[in-house]
Amino acid sequence: DHLFELGHRHIAYIAGPQNTMAGRARLLGFEGRVRELARQDPTTRLKRHQGQFDYQSGEDIARQIFGGPVETWPTAIATASDQLAIDQHLRLHRGLLQGHLPPPATLSPPRVR
Repeated sequence: DHLFELGHRHIAYIAGPQNTMAGRARLLGFEGRVRELARQDPTTRLKRHQGQFDYQSGEDIARQIFGGPVETWPTAIATASDQLAIDQHLRLHRGLLQGHLPPPATLSPPRVR
């Protein structure tokens, strides 16, 4: 709901391994909720990337996500684990600092409730 409320409609989800109960449950929950929210706005898109609960997986997927044209980038990325999220954040930050990536129009950092 948080990403949707912020206006994000092109969302990437980095799933954890589907041979674990946690990976399956997180994926089913996230995809199910995005489907429900998409009924409110049919322009909502979700692209799933398959990963492991580790940093290397996050690095590999970050390369896939940010390797294409800026127009294809999601406006938000959700991940199944902290390890996956940390690497997405670091890769984006490094690319911005080094001038390899254009600055995003909006960057929505996670909120702590």
